[in-house]
Amino acid sequence: MTPAWRRAAPVLTVTLLLLCGLLQILPETPRWPAASAWRAAGAWLAGLWPPATDAAFLQRVLGATLATLAMATLGTLGAHLIGVPLALLGNARVSVSAVGRPMAWWARAARVALRAAMLLLRSVPELVWALLLVRLVGLGPLAGTLAIALGGAGLVAKVHAEALESVPRAPIDAALANGAGRWQVLVSEAVPRCRDELLSYSVYRWECALRTSAVLGLVGAGGLGQELDLSLRFGANDEVMVLLTLLIALVWLADAVGNGLRAPAAAHPGKAGAGAGTSAGAGAWRARVIRTVSSVLVVALVIGSVASYGSFEAFLLHDPLDALARFAADFLPPDVPAERWPSLWRAARETLAMSFVGIVLASLLALPLALLARAGPRRTTMASSTVLRGVPELIWALLLVIVLGLGPLTGCAAIAIHNTGVLVRLFVASLDAFDDPAGAALRANGASRSGTFLFATLPGVLPRLLAHVLYRWEHAIRVAAVLGVVGAGGLGQSLHVSLGLFRLQEAAGTILAMMVLVAGVDLVSFAVRRYRVD
Repeated sequence: MTPAWRRAAPVLTVTLLLLCGLLQILPETPRWPAASAWRAAGAWLAGLWPPATDAAFLQRVLGATLATLAMATLGTLGAHLIGVPLALLGNARVSVSAVGRPMAWWARAARVALRAAMLLLRSVPELVWALLLVRLVGLGPLAGTLAIALGGAGLVAKVHAEALESVPRAPIDAALANGAGRWQVLVSEAVPRCRDELLSYSVYRWECALRTSAVLGLVGAGGLGQELDLSLRFGANDEVMVLLTLLIALVWLADAVGNGLRAPAAAHPGKAGAGAGTSAGAGAWRARVIRTVSSVLVVALVIGSVASYGSFEAFLLHDPLDALARFAADFLPPDVPAERWPSLWRAARETLAMSFVGIVLASLLALPLALLARAGPRRTTMASSTVLRGVPELIWALLLVIVLGLGPLTGCAAIAIHNTGVLVRLFVASLDAFDDPAGAALRANGASRSGTFLFATLPGVLPRLLAHVLYRWEHAIRVAAVLGVVGAGGLGQSLHVSLGLFRLQEAAGTILAMMVLVAGVDLVSFAVRRYRVD
């Protein structure tokens, strides 16, 4: 293959897959927005203002907000308690058995088994975990907390394992060869080299958990999602306005806490001159204060979440092992009737198409918005991205059904809108952190800003941007698998129908199809990152 074809092949491949996805989605769209649909959407939007101020509603929403915070905080903590040990035990970077010789077969087999467990946990979306756990532990925040912990554990394990594997091997091998223990090397060598990356992802996981906990209420797991579901069902748009604003405020809170925890030791480096030392000292002091306040806030959230949690008592009154045995007997073994295989295959294609088309559209929208944020109205652009990503995809789908109707086009639009907000934030962060000596040289020689970006900055930063897009595709396939719960087609709609008709073994077969599809996308994304990015 010539160099020109090698450069053009990825673009042609993505274009072909995008066309295939559109051909899968558009024929399944029952109707395009008609004038009546736009009028209905306008009337719905007009009903959002003024927001509800009823005292009883606001008091109920306060309790739901605390429940959402508790679910997200304890769920994220649980995900790390499960995922971090899996990442450490399944990682060969700090393994004594791999130093100076091939890894023993039993050690390799154990690590493969642990990685399979990671893949299994992250292949089931949190909403599906919640649907199953509600039947096991009953309605309430406990089901949501366990769903976030189990669904997030696989993702935490994956990211921590990949971060540790990116650490240079030489200093770790030297320490292990000189008699240092595995945990000593981990604490003194491996973790400090990727600490900022791990901290950043942990805060991001909490932000995701906040959005997820709001969605889980739609299936009976309590919190803001349950209130939002009731308000949408009864057409109380003024209440919807309050609830959506709270969701966006929670995402802003997660951003603020994350920025505080990531505050560098010298947030405001001193400028050259007599005041440099004073400025650097003030910047370091300010960064320490911000980090301390953020850490105290995180600890307070954990303690408050545990203290406010009242669902464990109700759960412990029952025999959990007996409930688990009855639950497994109802669902296993998976059994999808032969006549359902064609519709399941079509639903799987819809799910894959929704995720791919949605994430490509989000990428195409996010890049110019990220460049706009860096070039001019940064605060306005970043605030808009916070609004877009503050509303989960499932909620976007509920709102877009008014205009686009039921079907996969609604799910695709919901994925595109939400991920545009997420990718704008990630792209801006990557562009800000990118060291661009080639671009600086071109600008010094009179090159235009657009030419510098196209021929110097973009080729250098593209691997980082591509990595963000691939990670978001892995997330999008999980979301696309459940959007059918609100009528957006795909495997989620098949699961919703099976559970509604109490065909539990058929539902288990649909969940198995979800797991295979999500695992396949994970493996493809991993292979592309290794080949094109790493």
